[in-house]
Amino acid sequence: METGAGIEYGGFGAQVVLPTPIKSLEMYVATGFLDNPSNEENSIGAGVGANYFVNRHVAFGLYGGILEIDSFTDETGYVEYDRKLGGSIGAKIYFSG
Repeated sequence: METGAGIEYGGFGAQVVLPTPIKSLEMYVATGFLDNPSNEENSIGAGVGANYFVNRHVAFGLYGGILEIDSFTDETGYVEYDRKLGGSIGAKIYFSG
């Protein structure tokens, strides 16, 4: 298992890489605090992803999760949560060995 923390995409987060029986496949879970400049508030996001390494320099990835959680109070005083779901498909190129 591998863990990490960092600043990326306008926020601060952590990621845990999980072992798989397939050497060229890595799976991970991630969560973080995201800065949303459009409404001057911070949000929490979380999700799961996978990277399949074709070789040590090229990987294809999938990610899906909750990209943003907003809360608001309705007219009765009840706090409601709005979750925005999303995902991505991509390719990564690694330049270091």
